[in-house]
Amino acid sequence: MTSQQQHQHQHQRRSNKLSMDYVSIGCCTLAFGLYVNTLGAGFVYDDRRAILGNPDVLSSTGWYQMLQNDFWGTPLTDSGSHGSYRPLAVASFKLNHLLDGFKPLGYHLGNVLLHCLATALVLRLGRHLIPSRTGAAIAGLLFAAHPVHTEAVAGVVGRADLTACVFYLLAVLAYIRHIQWRHQTDLRHWPALGLTVLAAAAAVLCKETAVTALVVCAIYDIIKGYAGCRDKHRFRSVSILALALGSILHVRLSLPRPAALFSAADNPTAKTGSAWTRFLTFSYLPVFNFRLLLFPDVLSFDWGMEAIPRINSLFDAKNLATVGFYGALGAAVWVQGRTLVRQSVPSVNSSFGRRLASKLALARVGQQDYSELGDSTTCGSCKHEYVGLRHTSQCRAVHNNNSMSSIVCGCPYLSLSPTALSSYLDEKVSSSGYGWHKRNCWNRGFSSDHLPLSTDSSSSRTSSSSSSSCSSSSSSSASSVSSLSDEPAGATSSPLSSSAAILVSISLLTLPFLPASNLLFYVGFVVAERILYLPSVGYCLLIGLGLGKLIDGQRSPASISTGSGGSRRAKSSKSDSSSFKYRVGSSAASVASSAGQSAKHHKAASFAGLRKSANSHHSSSSSSSSNNSSSANSSHISVRGGDSDSYQRRRRQIILVAFGALLLAYCGKTWSRNLDWADEESLFRSAIGVNPPKALGNLGSVLSAQGRHQEAKEALKAALSYRPNMADVHYNLGILLQNQQDYAEAVESFRKAIHFRPSLALAYLNLGTSLIALGRCQEAATVLHEGSKLDGTGLRDRAAHDNARIGALLQLGNLYADQGKLQRALAVYREALHILPDRYPPQGIYHRLGEVFARLNQWSEAERFQRAALEAQPDHIAAHLSYGSMLARNSSRTSEAEQWFRRALRLAPADASVHHHYAEFLTTVRRTAEAIQYRVKAAELAPSDYSLVTAAASALRLLDRKVEAERWYRQAVNLRPEEARAHTNLGAILHLLGRPQEAAHSYREALRIQPNDLTTLTNLAKLEIS
Repeated sequence: MTSQQQHQHQHQRRSNKLSMDYVSIGCCTLAFGLYVNTLGAGFVYDDRRAILGNPDVLSSTGWYQMLQNDFWGTPLTDSGSHGSYRPLAVASFKLNHLLDGFKPLGYHLGNVLLHCLATALVLRLGRHLIPSRTGAAIAGLLFAAHPVHTEAVAGVVGRADLTACVFYLLAVLAYIRHIQWRHQTDLRHWPALGLTVLAAAAAVLCKETAVTALVVCAIYDIIKGYAGCRDKHRFRSVSILALALGSILHVRLSLPRPAALFSAADNPTAKTGSAWTRFLTFSYLPVFNFRLLLFPDVLSFDWGMEAIPRINSLFDAKNLATVGFYGALGAAVWVQGRTLVRQSVPSVNSSFGRRLASKLALARVGQQDYSELGDSTTCGSCKHEYVGLRHTSQCRAVHNNNSMSSIVCGCPYLSLSPTALSSYLDEKVSSSGYGWHKRNCWNRGFSSDHLPLSTDSSSSRTSSSSSSSCSSSSSSSASSVSSLSDEPAGATSSPLSSSAAILVSISLLTLPFLPASNLLFYVGFVVAERILYLPSVGYCLLIGLGLGKLIDGQRSPASISTGSGGSRRAKSSKSDSSSFKYRVGSSAASVASSAGQSAKHHKAASFAGLRKSANSHHSSSSSSSSNNSSSANSSHISVRGGDSDSYQRRRRQIILVAFGALLLAYCGKTWSRNLDWADEESLFRSAIGVNPPKALGNLGSVLSAQGRHQEAKEALKAALSYRPNMADVHYNLGILLQNQQDYAEAVESFRKAIHFRPSLALAYLNLGTSLIALGRCQEAATVLHEGSKLDGTGLRDRAAHDNARIGALLQLGNLYADQGKLQRALAVYREALHILPDRYPPQGIYHRLGEVFARLNQWSEAERFQRAALEAQPDHIAAHLSYGSMLARNSSRTSEAEQWFRRALRLAPADASVHHHYAEFLTTVRRTAEAIQYRVKAAELAPSDYSLVTAAASALRLLDRKVEAERWYRQAVNLRPEEARAHTNLGAILHLLGRPQEAAHSYREALRIQPNDLTTLTNLAKLEIS
């Protein structure tokens, strides 16, 4: 290669690399831009439990602790553990918390950046698999914009899928690099293989579905072998992958597994009794998931319950889609596999193809004057020196140690891959023998008098003992290689053939999905969109491969590799190809005609003939032809070529426009779907059409938390109309009714929740609370006692269950304390302290024990437990107040008591109860003037608290501040208009203010509510006498 050609080749490689970098930046920019509207979103749905309610995310817990817990923070040894072991994903959440607490922005930004990284890796993988740079760019753009990714990116809990995908792709790319370096006998292939295993292990520690990463790597290597890249070290690499995969599986399966995997509502098909229904339905689910990849028009946060109806009959129309899907998938694998195997056979069996490939490579590599090569000059291909007429050891190995004097140098043969070249030749020539038809030879640019000669079997038997026969172009021959291979210029490795690329892409589509498909084992969901994040890589690569082939069509690989280089470069490529074909024929004839000559004469004549044939072709193409038929034929070919180019351009434009429209539609859907994930109300409303009971039930809970009680009640009742057996919805409806003080209806809702889920401890707790409000204390005590004894084995949210049990005991103890049954209350509180789980704060129980002991006049025990409460939580306000009140009983410790009250004021200056208790203390020590300001402050802080308002009014009346007292008495009447005492108090203050008519009206209103109240009758009589 001349220095000018080398310079042009290097410039082309730099240009192509820069072009692809721009494509990477464009794809990542699109990925970031589409999800920028998620940065203002909050925590929704599973985010609350996985992040806000996960103790492993809190900075107070150690990093080691997350290695013992599942993804949701439950110990793996717990019977209620989810079993999902994803410590790296949890570690990323913990890192977010260390940086900025529970602010959602950092969590969402991390997800968006991970999606951008995954997009860049998909594009990079596409360059290795897809011959067309346009196809690789399509795959990257499609992955960046696909709407099915919104759940994984917009939902923070999708971090597990994002990180798993990133490490998965890193493992595959590292293994591709390992194969390249292994072929070149570069020692760096060992670190690359180690990186592959480490990345695959990291992917599994992010999400279990990534366990197939090493399987995909092995499949890629095997397919690479069938594609013509023979390597004796392939078995060693695949064996290491198998050993690593076995180790990863052994470690993962050795971890504790959950006793109960999922509920019937999560995956109803798995719980059905009919094996036939399970088989038909689960066979259809991959079809449904593939449809989401093809047409992501309807998306939902949950596809459980009856969102996807079960298939009970063989005559269901969905079975046709199932058969068609598996048939098409199987046919694609079969056809492409057979094609791949057939392509690999000629490269092994056709000795003629290999011999001609060697000469073909030499014809392309050499641009220097081969006739001037002396006995001690350097080989133009391998740069090794000739010793006399002997070639390098590699050359002798290629030619089976035959006499090298009559054989062309084998170094180009090594560097340009015999399998790739012979496969190319075998496609172009007849497979029936070495003799070619004259017409075929003419169409390939060979003249009729330059037909290749068949060789005898002894001269054609060659074998290679090199470690690799895979194409690996050197810098001196990369330009010429691109004329025969599909390798994009500037790529790091030669892309696979179409058949091989399709098979690898199908592997990336199917294998990552297989663990979550319900086909191998049952999982806790029917369909989950975030599960498709990793399989969508294979889908995008298949689309990119197909569209790239349609767009680039029959354009020469050289023009494909240079991108949109214009028609001038395309014509140059065609001219080079034609000239090259002519030289091949001339070279073959020259070699054949010199078969019987001496070694030195053969060498000079062969290369001289090659140079001469090339020069004669160049001179003949520059002069006008004297043959009219030849001119006519040439003109005819030119016209057909012009029509073909025009057709190709039109087809390319149509496909690009269609893909652009599809990409815009995907972008619009992704942007709008992100808005659904902005908050829980939008998310749940968007799924009402897909999964009404689940969506409406969750929506009702959200609306209730927002104080929109009527809307919440309607949503919850609508959810129950679809599915009456939802215990959670009955419970949430009961909480709503309880907050509205509709205790009778709340009791019915709680009882239904317990009926459909007897282990729901929260329902027992709130049922007991509602019964106490209704005055049914004995019944409440029974319910609370039952709730405290519930077994939580196998429950998912074990922490919430245990907290509810402790809550039931505390409520029962409070009931006994209010009834004056102090010994029973003491026993219940001690029981709660005995079964207290590690995560439950003990200060509340200590505080209650201290109060009971104080009422039993056991002051030392009371002080001990109050002190324990303050040690457990130094800012526990109730303990400060109780401890201060207890100390105030001892006149010698009033100053110490006042310190505790003042400390409580500093801790909670806006807490009305703190001001009220301090006012009570000041009243006790006869500091009434000071006490009044704290009573009024308490009433101002809690103007809806009847007791505090009444206390402030009474204190003001006693200090003869009657006008101020009137204000608070009127406030009390407004708070409880049906309270007789409130009207009586207001009448009394009006009476004292000398407003008898108003006072009489208040007294009469009190008598209307309570006719026989003696105090009111007496006051009214005094008013009438006066």
